[in-house]
Amino acid sequence: MTLLARWAERFFAEFDKSHPLSTSERAARLIQEDYRGPCHLRDIAARLRVTPSQLARAFRWQYGESLKEYQRPLRIIEAVEQLRGAKVEAIALQVGFKSRKDFNRGFEQLTGLTPTQFKHLSSERATDVIEMTRLLLLSRRPPSSHVRRR
Repeated sequence: MTLLARWAERFFAEFDKSHPLSTSERAARLIQEDYRGPCHLRDIAARLRVTPSQLARAFRWQYGESLKEYQRPLRIIEAVEQLRGAKVEAIALQVGFKSRKDFNRGFEQLTGLTPTQFKHLSSERATDVIEMTRLLLLSRRPPSSHVRRR
């Protein structure tokens, strides 16, 4: 490891200690780590030691959506990468959807395509859709003008 890399590692470790994540950011991280599991406001709030109403309000303020709305694209993005060679229903269940209908609706909202249409795309076009969904996920970070520590 280079001197610069060691310095950067130490710098960011210290930065993280002095700039803890907001409650909303911690909730988002929990959802990202377990996007396949259920997303119950009450359970996440208990893990973060806040009330459900505090978490819901802070999360919506920082991210502009509810916890479940935040979770849905995470599941779909994972599914997009697996869908080409598998059955739609199996992938939907694997990434945490309870029904194919919910998966299809969410998939089409995010990509503009049904899962079946996606499966019939050329490899090049499918790669474009996968990259677009990844970029959507990256763009979901809270806007810096809205970030407020709670």
